[in-house]
Amino acid sequence: MRTFLRFLKPYRGLCLLTLLVMALDVAGALYLPTIVADMINIGVAGGDLDFILRKGGLMLGVALVSGGPRPSLRGPSGFWTGSAWWSGRTSPGPG
Repeated sequence: MRTFLRFLKPYRGLCLLTLLVMALDVAGALYLPTIVADMINIGVAGGDLDFILRKGGLMLGVALVSGGPRPSLRGPSGFWTGSAWWSGRTSPGPG
């Protein structure tokens, strides 16, 4: 293990930043269903359009911060952001 950590030492900041981006991605992915449930249970059931719009804005913000759209295939209309973008950007450097 020490041998492995010795090779990672020059990339310590990069590793920490990658872990932070991954944590944001997972937190956002876990929080989005809660927002949708609130929109349905409170907003739709109560007929509160303002609540639905506020939660929709929150949902958009959380989705953008946590990783943005993730299409299953990279195509002309799709793009990668968040942890997928970061891992693609940093993987050529250390290797």
